[in-house]
Amino acid sequence: YPGGYFSDRIFDKMKVGDCLEFYGPVVTLNYAANVAKCIGMIAGGTGITPMYQVIRTVLKNPQDNTKIKLVYANKSTDDILLHDELRNLAETHPEQLEIRYVVEICDDNAHDYLDNDMVEGRIQANSLKDFLPGPMDDRTVIFVCGPDGMLEFLCGKGSKDGGNRGHLPNSAGTGTYMQPPLGGLLKYLGYQNHLVIRF
Repeated sequence: YPGGYFSDRIFDKMKVGDCLEFYGPVVTLNYAANVAKCIGMIAGGTGITPMYQVIRTVLKNPQDNTKIKLVYANKSTDDILLHDELRNLAETHPEQLEIRYVVEICDDNAHDYLDNDMVEGRIQANSLKDFLPGPMDDRTVIFVCGPDGMLEFLCGKGSKDGGNRGHLPNSAGTGTYMQPPLGGLLKYLGYQNHLVIRF
């Protein structure tokens, strides 16, 4: 897509018939069941990918009681990836998974399509504060993944660069990751650096 990381750097230069090798998966976070009481997730566009992996991991384990609150932002309803899959998971596990869509451009059917749990516009303090788990519970963790502009708005400048080491609330069975100091809207809302994980 225009302005995308790979679109501008790789795909625009390729010709039909060219080959491209991929490797992976690359483990960014080793998740362990019940590591948090509640995971708040903020995803923008294709940033839903790692969130969806964690959601599926949590919900397929009957021993994992973690609650998940997902804020999923997109430009329009047409841009929402995995909508049917997410709806199915939320309907199957209503006690564990709640989803709020934030859509910039709404068509007439947007509210019906998104089960009426939708905010029109962009991510703002109120749409996070009244939905995500609060910043004072040390068993809460926030995952953030999306375009660079969204990450900077939510987490501050350099949000994907190296920085302080952080860990999940209960580090048993989990890896350590690098992240810069927290800034942006999440800091303003009171979240602590070590409880906000950026992908």
